[in-house]
Amino acid sequence: MTTQRATPSPDDGLRRRAAAAFTAGDLAEAESLSRALLRRDPRSADALHHLGLIAHRRGQPADAIALLRRALRLAPKNANVHFNLGVVLIETGDVAAAIESQRAAVACDPEYGAAWSSLSAALYQAGQFDEAVAAARRAVELSPCMVGAAVNLAIALEATGEETAPVAAFLACVERNPESADAWFELARALQRRGQAQAAIQAYERTCTLRPDHVMAHAQCALARLLVGDLARGWAEYEWRLRRPGLDARRSTAPRWRGEDLADRTILVHTEQGLGDALHMVRYLAPLAEVARAVIVEVDRAVLPVVPRVPRVTAVASGEVIPAHDVVSPLLSLPLRFGTTLETIPGRAPYLHVDASRVDAWDKMLSERGGGRRVGLVWAGNPDHDNDHNRSIPFASLAPLVEQAGFAWYGLHNRPLDAGAAAAGVIDLSARLTDLGETAAAIMGMDLVITVDTAVAHLAGGLGKPVWILVPFVPDWRWLLDRDDSPWYPTARLFRQRRAGDWDAVIGRVAAALSAGGRARANT
Repeated sequence: MTTQRATPSPDDGLRRRAAAAFTAGDLAEAESLSRALLRRDPRSADALHHLGLIAHRRGQPADAIALLRRALRLAPKNANVHFNLGVVLIETGDVAAAIESQRAAVACDPEYGAAWSSLSAALYQAGQFDEAVAAARRAVELSPCMVGAAVNLAIALEATGEETAPVAAFLACVERNPESADAWFELARALQRRGQAQAAIQAYERTCTLRPDHVMAHAQCALARLLVGDLARGWAEYEWRLRRPGLDARRSTAPRWRGEDLADRTILVHTEQGLGDALHMVRYLAPLAEVARAVIVEVDRAVLPVVPRVPRVTAVASGEVIPAHDVVSPLLSLPLRFGTTLETIPGRAPYLHVDASRVDAWDKMLSERGGGRRVGLVWAGNPDHDNDHNRSIPFASLAPLVEQAGFAWYGLHNRPLDAGAAAAGVIDLSARLTDLGETAAAIMGMDLVITVDTAVAHLAGGLGKPVWILVPFVPDWRWLLDRDDSPWYPTARLFRQRRAGDWDAVIGRVAAALSAGGRARANT
């Protein structure tokens, strides 16, 4: 007796062809086939599922959600549809609904590793960190080679305050995926976030061996090299940053300067990142003007008042008409072109400009206030900065400083001070700090500036004023490691966190240094 084979349904062929077209990226063909399937069978959950995925791929989340929900009404036990709906929902910011969808997915299929991983990500966004860890652990158990699951586990572990577990999660991931560039990259980032720069460099190098065109791995490795003082290799590798989409946005079609002779050429240099980077790097305008026919520097309008006044250098604000020029360079590429080492840093402070009439006006105003030694204070940066949670300090932590007698404390923030600072006697200067030119003049009237790692640190350093910089455990690359001075700013003194998040110990050392300075003056 023979077994009769089932005759394939025409719908099966349409389903397979639609899935193949979607996988190949031919969305138009996938949509046409899915709609044909839907015309054959208006209750085809598969067709609605495919159409939902196509809408999502086309950047139409509302349509995707509606189609996927229609599919679920027809196939409520389909784990794949629940999963994909959850993915779209979390991208739209509907975290609660995303959690519900991914819980439904794992209820339908308890061994669905990707759904557990996505559930972990949604729970993390909802602030349910312990549950996020549990979901990610389940995802790793089910799909040990899924790098995304290891990433979600490490991120969730970090949120619970774990110190070593996140790195351990990535180490386990690279052991399971030794040829995965993504796994090595995430390990490198985890090491870098914990201040293990040399180990991070090795992991980034492995990433780039596996994927030589990994832009972010090269760029992050460059920052790690700069942090450990390996400037030669760091500058060269940092050029990879310019391959990131949008970072090299500029309004010039001139060729990029790569070190060729400039004696008969005009060069445009432009900022590319934040105010601190611009203040730090305009030191290169003077040496550049020595080798170029002329220099044009395009900077944020806020920086314009303090740009160095150098012969043959013209400064323009971003958005203004740029004069004619022959070649162009980002400011942060100039250290590479000049072969800068720790011993050959140009533009020793003071190199920033400050208007003398503004300085006189500030000195008069500050003198009329009287008081003790003037200290400008900045304890928080821009809250939108990626690293602000590490660099900023709650004002309440500064009590050991502002309670000391013999000092007049001035807030150098460009926004009104909070009630706690005002109650502690910090003088609010924000109404007068209308641009960096005013802030520079105010700094010139101070005896000392104490600041977290913000633009004010670079402004005070570039003006050659005594500045104490409060540096987080994992510092920005320019502050290097294990030193309390800065080769970039000779008048700077660095007070570093010795343990991540421990600002109290830093403030204690700053308070002791202030007290010691006061005793020294009293004994002279």
